[in-house]
Amino acid sequence: MKLLILSHLYPHRASHTSGIFVHHQATTLATRAQVQLVAPTPWWPLPWGIWGRRSHSPRHEQVGGVDLHRPRFLALPRRLRFHRQWRGYEAAVRRVVDEPPDLIHAHCAYPDGYVAQRLGKLWDCPVYITVHGYDIHELPALNPRWKMLVSEALAGADRVVTVSDELAGGAMELGTSESAVLRLPNGVDCDLFAPRTPKQRRVPQILYVGRFQDAKGMSVLLDALELLKDGKRQFRLRCVGGNALHPATEYEQQARRLGLAELVRFDDEVPWLQIPQVMAGADLLVLPSFSEGMPLVLLEAMAAGLPVVTTRCGGPSEIVDDAWGELVEPGDVAQLAGALARVLDRLSDYDPVVLQQRARQTYDHRALADRLFDDYEQILAAH
Repeated sequence: MKLLILSHLYPHRASHTSGIFVHHQATTLATRAQVQLVAPTPWWPLPWGIWGRRSHSPRHEQVGGVDLHRPRFLALPRRLRFHRQWRGYEAAVRRVVDEPPDLIHAHCAYPDGYVAQRLGKLWDCPVYITVHGYDIHELPALNPRWKMLVSEALAGADRVVTVSDELAGGAMELGTSESAVLRLPNGVDCDLFAPRTPKQRRVPQILYVGRFQDAKGMSVLLDALELLKDGKRQFRLRCVGGNALHPATEYEQQARRLGLAELVRFDDEVPWLQIPQVMAGADLLVLPSFSEGMPLVLLEAMAAGLPVVTTRCGGPSEIVDDAWGELVEPGDVAQLAGALARVLDRLSDYDPVVLQQRARQTYDHRALADRLFDDYEQILAAH
């Protein structure tokens, strides 16, 4: 099978972890198919800034059996003329794809999925679109044109893959039929993680991994830590995920205002292969987001045997239970502080070995890729 994967989400020089779930899926599928992955990259003339570093990523390389291309195309910042961005994206794809594939799989409904369904009609091949959250919730709500493009993309797909039930409902609200939906969560490489071991005679470490921005609940988290700093328990917070587009500056200032400067550490984003080491030094993971599809960092925490505190913001509500941690309402400072206190006070109640076994049974990326490939074969047989 010749499989073409389209995704603007893929690790690059400006972000070591962007779209790592696409990388895992592609390299696993490459053991069963001939995979070409095209990650169109916005061209930017200046060498600095996140777009500048991203546009200087290698244009072509072999990664884990995958033929990876990053053709450049013109895209304006701040989503200017975003409704026309698919034109440059499609031209970039057609420059590097020499012959039609047997199947196209795009990650994100726009622009990736919109281009995929156009090329699927041109090449007469099935099209899969995986939606990850912002393409279902954010884009349609921001602009009627963008909503139309997302709906057209989903309508032109043979399969719409959703990483959570909540996103499946969102896709169907945009016109996708129930029969076209395949529910398949993101996968994690469980072999990279060792179960958490109890830490003796040390201050418990709370870990946050993600972008430094208010949409991820960073400001709410710091406010909650101020409430938690009541002298009844010790803790430290480590935040990992800063980059040129989302630096730590405003949150460092907030931490100082709240008297948390000695308790909070802000680190830049690390390569994804270092995430297991980062999690090995933690005692619990916190993800206070306002909206999520199926965040990979939660699944990585499960594989590392870490309890979690997160929000009822989409996908997390479907997987977090009492045996793993606690859920709170997005933006509720008092609830977040209370949940962190309770989990910190009973860390020994969460069995790291059981959590890792659960991750391996349900979210290991190899098994999930096998399920996806089997579905490919069924769709191809019926095409």
